[in-house]
Amino acid sequence: MGTDTWLVRAGLSLAVLTAAAGCAVGDDALSGTVAVVQDVAGFRDTPVTEGFVAAVPGDAVDEVFASAPREQMAETHLGYLATELPPAHVLAAGGAVAEIRRGRFQLEVAAGEYLVCVVGASGSGSERTRGCHRVDLPASGVLAVTFGEAPVHVAVEE
Repeated sequence: MGTDTWLVRAGLSLAVLTAAAGCAVGDDALSGTVAVVQDVAGFRDTPVTEGFVAAVPGDAVDEVFASAPREQMAETHLGYLATELPPAHVLAAGGAVAEIRRGRFQLEVAAGEYLVCVVGASGSGSERTRGCHRVDLPASGVLAVTFGEAPVHVAVEE
């Protein structure tokens, strides 16, 4: 196991243990939920139970997604972006990753513009994005990440 892989797994494991203990990851952290939104009457939204949320700094998006299909990187297609996104690449670019546990996550970032992606959720593959959304994130607060037939959307709740 390479050093990058070990560091990512250790970081994700620490986040999982901290979340399981009911503790905040840090004083300045974003807490959030991830759910598949149903647009069919009679069906409830479903919390996502696998994968992770990645926050790629806005100024590092071109570098991190250099191998992604250019047509998928257009603003109108980002919500459905399907490409590989290893956690080590996000971390190396100064971003953050947070494992999704029972529909919840904790993400530590500095305030700024990010491309927030849902990765490895709902059968998309362990490091494959389900979609992304460009958003200005505060250093702390609450996020609601949703997707379904609609693209990935990130709402900052204040």
